Amino acid sequence: MAKINLADGLLYTSVKIYYQGRAKIIDKMVIDTGASYSIVSTDAAEEIGISIEDSDEIIISVGIGGKQFSVIKQVDGVEFNGFKIKDCKVDIGEIDFGGTINGLLGLDLLMEAGVILDLKNLRMFEAV
Repeated sequence: MAKINLADGLLYTSVKIYYQGRAKIIDKMVIDTGASYSIVSTDAAEEIGISIEDSDEIIISVGIGGKQFSVIKQVDGVEFNGFKIKDCKVDIGEIDFGGTINGLLGLDLLMEAGVILDLKNLRMFEAV
């Protein structure tokens, strides 16, 4: 079981992304069960060497903040709170123009990892 953080009404965790032999821990990732896909901010992605290229597929997402544009990138792996997912895709784009969060951990990765959220005790653990 792994502890998650509650601050300002949002659930936070850290995510470690592996990309082309590099690894980067990205803090201030919001656990968002309302997000279909996980997204990492462009700034955080650039720190690990993930850049947006002309050939990338552009995705348009619509949410409470309106339309947002991102690209899909294949990464070598993602880890969070003891969960590990190899060879997966994450969206890269601008997620928080105020700079207070670095991305969203969405349903795509939460479901693939089999995460169960215990909101009363602020913990996540694996489904059996």
